[in-house]
Amino acid sequence: MTDYNSQTSYIKSYDVTTFASPSNTSPYEDIGKIMSEIQDDIILQQQTNQDDKGLRPGATIFIPAGRYRLQTTFVITINYLVIQGAGHGWMSQASRDAPDTDSSGWLETAPGASFIELDTSSTLTAIKIERDDFATTGRISGVELRDFCIGLVVATNPYNTSGTKGIDIASDSDSLRIEGMGFSLLEEAMVVRNADSISITNNFIGECANCITMTSSSIVAKITNNFFGNSPGGYSISIENGDRHQITGNTFFWNPQIVFLNTHHTNISANKFQGSWPGTIVMLSPCDENLVSSNMFIRVDTETASADVGGTIYDDLMGIVHISGNNNSITSNMFSITFSDVSNIRPAGADPVAILVTDDSDNTLLSSNHLAYSDNISVKIVLDSSSRNSRVFQTALYEEFLPSAGATYIFLGSDGKDMNGNVIIPAQTA
Repeated sequence: MTDYNSQTSYIKSYDVTTFASPSNTSPYEDIGKIMSEIQDDIILQQQTNQDDKGLRPGATIFIPAGRYRLQTTFVITINYLVIQGAGHGWMSQASRDAPDTDSSGWLETAPGASFIELDTSSTLTAIKIERDDFATTGRISGVELRDFCIGLVVATNPYNTSGTKGIDIASDSDSLRIEGMGFSLLEEAMVVRNADSISITNNFIGECANCITMTSSSIVAKITNNFFGNSPGGYSISIENGDRHQITGNTFFWNPQIVFLNTHHTNISANKFQGSWPGTIVMLSPCDENLVSSNMFIRVDTETASADVGGTIYDDLMGIVHISGNNNSITSNMFSITFSDVSNIRPAGADPVAILVTDDSDNTLLSSNHLAYSDNISVKIVLDSSSRNSRVFQTALYEEFLPSAGATYIFLGSDGKDMNGNVIIPAQTA
């Protein structure tokens, strides 16, 4: 019989600033080592001294407001651990670097709240979640990281500091929560492998090269209500071999880019994307039965001329939305495209593409999308030559629609014209 009273014998909450470190380490010098020692204490009390596996509820590690250096990666190996800070503490380096900005009189010039600082010369990962023997001991479940910041104090534009990583989920996991966090000036904010039902919400992930990288068949992720501000050449979200994800209510700026490879049944809806480069949503084959709906795409050329930053920068023939796969639906999206200088279009003289349906796509639905663009350009919806059975309804005017020879499709234009340019739904006068 379970003895519930035995739970009173161990600690359930820790403070990194008051924990009695066995090595006499200061949390301000190496918070990673302090948290590792706290985890050792949790294991000692809840696993070594408890025979009942049903009485291992984990614990909470609290990080009060402060600036904490990290010199040792903290590897989480137990379930139900909560790391709780006092705020995301994110602050923009780009705003301090902006032309004609003098920040010498600013009262704050570094991230704050609960801030875990990596050294500029470091290639460390701040927090890793991993069990080497998870196939035997079970995958990690119920870990929560909340309300603190991981990053650097200073970096050079475009801020893709090589080798630094915020969170690395390196083995199978279930029901993890990353919420209310700040990530700043990292090469990789989060790397997620084989996650089931992870919640990534209400985070501020800014001025990092890559924000979320998901690999190795993660499923049913919820990525909602975040701010993404990745640097040019990187990506906001990259998902490989994924299924059944929800990406909703996020705000993407600077270089918004979602990349799918072999990812299916995912809903990308009600997000706002604003940036200076195309390739905002890129599905690389095969990606099937995904829904892209009710998003706002704002494409400008504010920084396009300075796009030689390394990484992957697509040209304007790639499409703002690039579709490859079967049975994908692109519906009710708003495309707002403005070029102040047409020389920023690449390749020179091209018509920017809003949506591209590629050669290996079948049964794609494009419906009720709205194109609005500046008078100095012409925007196109393009079907590649081997795309099959596309249905394009109320998404482009007849002259904005560009099907390549060999493509099979049904078309009804926003101007009431059919695929032959004949008006079949004339405008009405009230």
